[in-house]
Parts: sequence; C-alpha cells; structure tokens
Amino acid sequence: MHILITSRHEVLTEALKEYIEKKIYHLEKYIGKITEARVILNFEKKSHICELTLLIGKMQLSSRGISRDMYQSIDASIQRLGRQASKQKKRVVKKRRENQNIKKFKMDDSKAFLSDDEKLSKPKIIRSTQYSVKPMTVEEAVAQLVVSDSDFLIFQNAETEKPNVVYRRKDKNIGWIEPES
Repeated sequence: MHILITSRHEVLTEALKEYIEKKIYHLEKYIGKITEARVILNFEKKSHICELTLLIGKMQLSSRGISRDMYQSIDASIQRLGRQASKQKKRVVKKRRENQNIKKFKMDDSKAFLSDDEKLSKPKIIRSTQYSVKPMTVEEAVAQLVVSDSDFLIFQNAETEKPNVVYRRKDKNIGWIEPES
C-alpha cells in the first residue's frame, strides 16, 4: 500500500503522520487490500480539513472531515470511509448472490441434477378435467364466460357444429379460437 500525505499551510508533524498511517492500516483490516491512499491536510483559520481518498482495486472511496482539531477531522474522515466501504461491500455481496441465484436456475443447469431416467421421460399429465361441450352461438359463449370465473370456455358452435374456444386475454378482452374447415 502506498500512502501519500500532503499538508497545506502548516508543517506535517511525525506524530500526525504516524496517526494517519495507523488509522489507514487499521481500516485496511476491514476493507481489504488498499492499493493507494491519498491524504490532504488543510489548515485554515479556525478549521482543520482532512480529505482522504482510497483506491481499493477498481473502486475509489473518498471522504472529507472538518473540525477544530486535526485528529478529530482525521477520525471523522476515516469513519465516513468505513461506512462507504461497508455499503459498497454489501452491494457487491448482494450482486454476487443474485448472480449465483440466476445461474442456479438456468434450464441447462437444472437438467444436470436430473437422473438419466428423468431426462428421457416424457412430461406427465398431472391433472385432467372433463368439460361438457354444449352447442351455442359465439355470443352466448362470450356471455357465459363473462359471468363465470374461469379463463376459457369450450363449446360447440351452433352454426358450424365444430368445437370452439373463447378465452380471457391478458388485456381484459375476449379471444375466440375457431378451427379451420
């Protein structure tokens, strides 16, 4: 890790330099490998400003602490960086988990867990229902579908004497399926 400390308007003391390095090394335990740390200390009239920028791999975190004491400014800046880093880490972990879940549920992956017998078997009919097909006109079938709570109705068209289907569409309209001659 490379630490670059710049002090403006006042000489940087050895104690302050050691304090900053100690805090950054302590922060590295929680954040991870810090490649570069840039610290700018600015002494103005009645305020001390600490601007801290960390490069962690491809990620850059920066914070600023202002107070009447330089040590408090450094602590505030380090504390803000710690919060930023924990939020960023949570985002990365959440994104990894989501990507792992997506990979788990791909169809190709799900077939890998099936036995050879299950891969070759045909789909099973789980439930069958019998409907009585009544002769009626399309208008009567639509009226009956509207009052019922089913999604479709099979009927025998009174005009053509062939089975037809009327169904509810997703756009709340009614669809009609009529077989060709």
